[in-house]
Amino acid sequence: MDLLRDPVTGTEIVRLTAERSAQHHLPESTPTVTPDGRWLVFLTHETGAPNLAAMDLSSGDVRILTLRKDLNAASPVITVDGLAVLFSARDAIWAVTLEDGTETELAPFSGARVRHLATAPDGRAVAATVAEGPWNRLVEVDVYDGLVRTLLECPQAIGRLQYDPGGRRILFAGEAPGSLQVIDRQGGGPQVVAGQREGEWVRAGTWLGADSVAFVKFHDGLYVRGANGDVESERCIFKGPIWHVAARGDGRLLACDTHAPDIGLVLVSPDSGSWKVLCHPRSSNRGTRWFEPLPAPGDDEEASGFAFPDRPPDFTESRYGPAWTHPHPSFHRDGLSVFYTSDVSGVPQIYRALIPDGWFD
Repeated sequence: MDLLRDPVTGTEIVRLTAERSAQHHLPESTPTVTPDGRWLVFLTHETGAPNLAAMDLSSGDVRILTLRKDLNAASPVITVDGLAVLFSARDAIWAVTLEDGTETELAPFSGARVRHLATAPDGRAVAATVAEGPWNRLVEVDVYDGLVRTLLECPQAIGRLQYDPGGRRILFAGEAPGSLQVIDRQGGGPQVVAGQREGEWVRAGTWLGADSVAFVKFHDGLYVRGANGDVESERCIFKGPIWHVAARGDGRLLACDTHAPDIGLVLVSPDSGSWKVLCHPRSSNRGTRWFEPLPAPGDDEEASGFAFPDRPPDFTESRYGPAWTHPHPSFHRDGLSVFYTSDVSGVPQIYRALIPDGWFD
C-alpha cells in the first residue's frame, strides 16, 4: 500500500493494489467492504479471468477467494454477516467464504444466465436477474432453503439491483429502456421512478433512504426524486457531468465520478446541493459511446462494461468499457473514505481517498 496525495485538492490517497493485471473493486451499487470494515473485497485478473480476492485493510494481506473461468465480474455482493461473498457464474448463484474460500452453489437456474445480484438488508434473501431465452426475470432466492420466486418477467434486460434500506422494495434499471424502476417484494409494481424522456440519458441510480432515489441524467446532472416517481418531487442537486453515483450509508452524502469532461471525483450533499472535488482519479474512462449525447437504441451498457463469463478479459475499448477503466466510487462503511479504480498507472488498480476532516459536517 502506497500513500499518495492529490496534487490539486491535497486529499490523502492510499493505493491499495499494484499488480501487473487489472484490479477493481465491486460495482458502486453495493458495498465493497465487509460490515466490520476489515476486508476489502475486489476483482483480480491475475489468472487471466476475473476472480474474487479480499484484502485485510489493516495489514494489506490478500487472499485469493476463487479460481474460476466463469465468474460474472458485475455480480459479487458481500453477505450481510460479512462471512461470504455471493456471485453468479453462468447458470447459478454461488457463495464463497472469506475464511477459507469454500464455494457452495446456492441456487441453480439450468439453461439460463444469471447476471446481477443484491442482498436483502436482513440477509435472508438475494435478488438476481436471470436471462432465459428472449425473457428476463427478476427473482428472489431464500438463502436458507433455496426457494425461488419470480418478482418480474419481461423481454427487456434488467440491470443492477439494490434493496431499499428497509428491505421492502428493489430498485433496478431496465424493463423499459432508459428507466429506473422499483418493485415491491410483496407485490405491486413495477413502478417507474425515473423515465427517460426524449433527449435524455437516464442511468445510474441509488437509494437515499426508504422514500427517495438519486439518479443521473448523463451529460446533464444529478437528480433526486421520490421513490413513488412523482415528477413534481424531482430536483437537480448538481448540474454537470456526473457519471456513476454511490450513496453513503446514511444517505446524506453522494460520491460521484465525472466524464466528458472529467472534473474529478466529487462529493455532493443531496440536501443542500453543496459539493466539493475530493480527488482526481485520472482514469482513462474508456468507452466510445460515453462521448455521445445519447445511448444507441437497444444498447445494453453493462453487456460491454465488464468481462463476459467464459471469455478472457478484453482490454480493447468497446462501446461502454472496459468498466475497470472507470472510477466507480464507493464509500467505506464508516463513511470516512471513498474507494475507486483508476488505470492512471497503466493498469487498473484500487485506491482509497480519505475525506478531509470537517467536510460536510
